[in-house]
Amino acid sequence: MRGRVFGAGRSLLWSLSFEKQRDVVLSRCTFSSYTSASSSASEKKWASWSLGALCAGLGTFVWGASGKSECAIPIGENGATAPAVQVDGCDTFDHVILGGGTAGCVIAYLLGKWVDDQKINANVLLVDGGPGFEKANPDLLAWYDMWGEFGKVHESQYAGDGTNRTSVYPITPSDHRGLGGCGAHDTRIYYLPSEKEQHEYAKTFGWSLGELREYMQTAMNLEPAIKACPHGEDYFDLVIKELSERSGLKRLPDDRFYGNVVADSVAYFDVGGYALSNTRGIRWSPAMLVNSADDSIRPKSLKVLTGAEIEAIDFRKGDPTVVEGVRTKVDGEPKHIRLADKGSVTLCAGSIGNSAILQRSGVGDPQTLRQVGIEPVLPHPEVGHGVDHEEIAVQYAPPAKWPGGTMPAGGVMGWALGIFKSLPGLEQIMQAHFSIAGPPYDDEVTVVGTPNNTKPDQHKGYRVQIQSPSSDEAAVLKYEYSSHEREVFLKGLREMVGMFEKLKEAGLVGERVAPPRDIDLDDDNALWSWIHDNKHTAYHWLGTCKAGLRGKVTPGSVVDETFRLRTGTDQEKVVDNLFLSSAAVLPFPPTANPHITIQSFAVAEAWQAFQHMAKIRGIHAQLPQELQTARSQLKSDKGQLRVRGPGEEKPNIGQVAKRYFDMHQQQ
Repeated sequence: MRGRVFGAGRSLLWSLSFEKQRDVVLSRCTFSSYTSASSSASEKKWASWSLGALCAGLGTFVWGASGKSECAIPIGENGATAPAVQVDGCDTFDHVILGGGTAGCVIAYLLGKWVDDQKINANVLLVDGGPGFEKANPDLLAWYDMWGEFGKVHESQYAGDGTNRTSVYPITPSDHRGLGGCGAHDTRIYYLPSEKEQHEYAKTFGWSLGELREYMQTAMNLEPAIKACPHGEDYFDLVIKELSERSGLKRLPDDRFYGNVVADSVAYFDVGGYALSNTRGIRWSPAMLVNSADDSIRPKSLKVLTGAEIEAIDFRKGDPTVVEGVRTKVDGEPKHIRLADKGSVTLCAGSIGNSAILQRSGVGDPQTLRQVGIEPVLPHPEVGHGVDHEEIAVQYAPPAKWPGGTMPAGGVMGWALGIFKSLPGLEQIMQAHFSIAGPPYDDEVTVVGTPNNTKPDQHKGYRVQIQSPSSDEAAVLKYEYSSHEREVFLKGLREMVGMFEKLKEAGLVGERVAPPRDIDLDDDNALWSWIHDNKHTAYHWLGTCKAGLRGKVTPGSVVDETFRLRTGTDQEKVVDNLFLSSAAVLPFPPTANPHITIQSFAVAEAWQAFQHMAKIRGIHAQLPQELQTARSQLKSDKGQLRVRGPGEEKPNIGQVAKRYFDMHQQQ
């Protein structure tokens, strides 16, 4: 059967092809600048879809000493054995990071480099569930190309909203297999947390604001940002002008956010990448820092293993405060990752992946675990409880005539503008993406704005629940209805429609397409019914393993302020050698797209893990050069964060990105 789901999923329609009961292929439309309404079916470029959590491919990052062994390692309660993983002659490792995505690649690069820089006798292994970066397409206009090549589709279920609806839309995968995760396949829209959110993050971890900003500036120094339309586009320039004059939105310098969230404003997005022209760009990906083909950039101590599926983490029998190894399947064959004496692990598989791996390891809600035949090792009811930026699409027909006579391309990635708008009576602002979308999002090209819920209810959200002890079966996301969500969407949609009506007066859009014109926008029940049936995830899943000080995290911390797993929700005791990272550890969502926030916390976790590695060796960890540089820059810039442009990032991977781009153009 084939069906359509209309949702905001970054302003595109999902066409769902159900081949089997469990195998769901999601095809995402191209932007109208890539294919138009008049394109034939054979000309329309479709893509299967698979998501890594906001954000993370599934992999393993490891530090270790050299050594060889042919012994098999007992795994699981049934006493089964599996051979040890060997990479470049090494079969024991000092630090294992499970996840090679947005956060994992950053951690792998920094830890490996710091090992090299401070001449520590250790090796580093990054293991990912998919292929290397060679298969990823760095073309920003083709950001959707590989989202469905490697992952599973996760079902979503709703409760408490009066309908008990299930599978309204299939949830895309949690693992984004392949180095870089969603950092190799997504838009790389670049926003920092707001000033208020930065203060809240620092307080949650017991840091000073300056310390948090050192981590953030370090992450920003790795990734260059460009304006989504480097020289502007006639249509979007006019949209900015009209919304600033007719809707009271602020215009920003250069009509660009420079990574900042600014209330009641409209401007072009910033994007992590390199501009080839006003409408073509190359995506920056953290995978380029660690990929095996880039030995000139990849740290010498870092080794890479791909094609490894993480089954579970093995805790010491009788003492679950110690991790002893990791069960995995390499190209389908069971293997065991052995830790060296006093070795440690970072779980970095995304918000959904982290939860699923912990649950398969016996860490989670006891009732949920026993339902699938897993005996709890560490009872942890908040494992898997996260939030998401859900969104809804408002669509209008295009104008009778495009300014300049040509339909706009939407810049280097199809998405052009960001909009922030205060919501009356609520202490939050709305974020919306704004651009042009075409078939099969709708039967015709439309102009789209996507208001989303920037501050979801931390007590509701969703829960990740595994369905079996095997990694072969995808987890389910169970959403819980929130009355706050209803209020936010009603107000946000009306604000968005109001802006579109101003654009209509200016001749920049035609008639309203969605919500349908027969819906009374003043009727709360009718409008909410439509929103309820059509809202969609923004694929910003986060917070399923929240980190922070005890008593500072709502509804409770799974991970402490040093990024180590607590032995229970908000408990003082931790698993000394198990760290967590990725979108999963964010204690609350930033207002806008979270990838640079995720990378900032990855820097912080890398520094904690490095200090742990040095301490157990009796070595004093010196402040790494990257953090020293960020500290010096912040001092020169009076404590203010600064976005880096292409060529200013360290290391400069522009030529590496161009090489991958050229390779894919030739295929």
